[in-house]
Amino acid sequence: MATDRPTPSRARLRALSAAAMIAAVFAAPAAAQRLRPADEVEQLQGVDVVEKLGDTIPLDITFTNAESEPHELSRYINGSRPTILVMVYFDCPMICPVVLDKLAEAMNELDYTVGRDYNVLVVSFDPTDTVTHAADSKMLYLSGYARGGPPDIASGWQFMVGEPREIRRLKDALGLDIRLLDNGEYSHPVALAVASPDGMVARYIYGLDYDPKQVKLSLLEASQGKIAQSLGDQFLFRCFRYDETQGKYSLHAMTLMRIGGVLTVITLVLLIGGLFVKEHVFRRSDRTGPATAGAHTTNDTNPRGGPRARPAVSGGSV
Repeated sequence: MATDRPTPSRARLRALSAAAMIAAVFAAPAAAQRLRPADEVEQLQGVDVVEKLGDTIPLDITFTNAESEPHELSRYINGSRPTILVMVYFDCPMICPVVLDKLAEAMNELDYTVGRDYNVLVVSFDPTDTVTHAADSKMLYLSGYARGGPPDIASGWQFMVGEPREIRRLKDALGLDIRLLDNGEYSHPVALAVASPDGMVARYIYGLDYDPKQVKLSLLEASQGKIAQSLGDQFLFRCFRYDETQGKYSLHAMTLMRIGGVLTVITLVLLIGGLFVKEHVFRRSDRTGPATAGAHTTNDTNPRGGPRARPAVSGGSV
């Protein structure tokens, strides 16, 4: 849950939320009613995320995808892989397109494939957005994706719209404060949520800088390391922890010390074991060496010290 004392990441979030609201205000048509300064200040206050870490998203929430198919979230969050949830609105004049662009850039650099290793659900919180908006956005972003084949991408990267009640259920489950402004635009936090395969909220990613490594660590954490594909991934999962003060993952000193201690013990055991085996081999060689040599020595002298008589061998025919 969110605390009253904002962390640096939370402060950045509030600044970005304010930027989103201000952009919406000044991007409105000239004919639209202008907000008074007092109204602007009032609507800026309190826009935040009340983190729901550990809570499970209701998977019976229904949205309509870009193919005009209504599905519950359980179709996409079904225990197989972690999911990144992005709440935007498709007619956003400034911030939402940047969020989607930056996320798409990170996904292209990520060595996991959407639809195979993780899912992405882009959900509009504007009930006036239509399936056409969702389809246009899906075509735009999927055409620029550099990994995987179309079937995997199409199934794992969804763009969806919904009814007001369903939108409200999802934003409340994620703890997002989204407000409709007087000019018809929205004030909203700039944040992504990462859910575990069974729908539990595992992590939030704030701001507009989606470092692929940080996104990867969020997915590894959400899946409890199950999507790790290499020893390097396992190292990241075991040795990096989320730092609330910095708003990102960083090396965990205690874990590194424990791993270093284990590696030291293993190295010592292997070294001592190798020396023991080597000494055992040398001792066995010293014991068996003379006996083996004597067994293959021919004594050509008789007991009296003279040459041993050899039997005469005659040749020829009789």
